[in-house]
Amino acid sequence: MEPLVPWMEEAGKKFLIPEWIFRADMETLSKLDQEAGGLRTWQVNLGCELREDGSKGGFLHYGYDGMDFISFNKEILWWVPAQPLAQKVKEEWEEDPRWSQESKVFLEETCIAWLKRYLSYKNKTLEKI
Repeated sequence: MEPLVPWMEEAGKKFLIPEWIFRADMETLSKLDQEAGGLRTWQVNLGCELREDGSKGGFLHYGYDGMDFISFNKEILWWVPAQPLAQKVKEEWEEDPRWSQESKVFLEETCIAWLKRYLSYKNKTLEKI
């Protein structure tokens, strides 16, 4: 990952999700999709929002080989598959309720904390200017 704005450089590697998470995900996918050889891509798109009224929003979407794969509904702690292969991942992830709970906590707590920290980097940079 590369920062797209100068103030993110101060955050350094603190904003990167640990590599072991991606490795574990790829292990799961490789077990499911053993016939597919060659280069595979696993993309994560996530975001969080702290609204003025104090409510929190967030999303977590995964892509596999350039296509939508599975998304998380944090309100009902449910994984929504976007393709047949994702159904097996959904079942595995929902087998242990901690995975869904931790994903919700990540979106509503960890992500919000990171967002506040990054905004402070931005504000410090703007103050210097």
